[in-house]
Amino acid sequence: MNVDLVLSSLLNPPVLFFFLGTLAIWLHSDLDVSQPLPKFFSLYLLLSIGFRGGVELHKSGINHQIVLTQIAAVAAALLVPLYTFFILRRRM
Repeated sequence: MNVDLVLSSLLNPPVLFFFLGTLAIWLHSDLDVSQPLPKFFSLYLLLSIGFRGGVELHKSGINHQIVLTQIAAVAAALLVPLYTFFILRRRM
């Protein structure tokens, strides 16, 4: 196993935040974060995930499989809220 790969995966910001949250719950911590910080953390995580994905996409290049995957992701992002709205509207 490549140690550098494992270290880069474990030091990835979303993974670190996940482990920090898990550790806080495990230690029964009453971790309280002041109001502006949760928005900052959310924005930071979204930017981190997007930037890392963009870098990996740049490394691999764009081919037909990537384009099809992106189309499927956009379609799912559009269809899931639509059919969920209609299902929930009938039940409520």
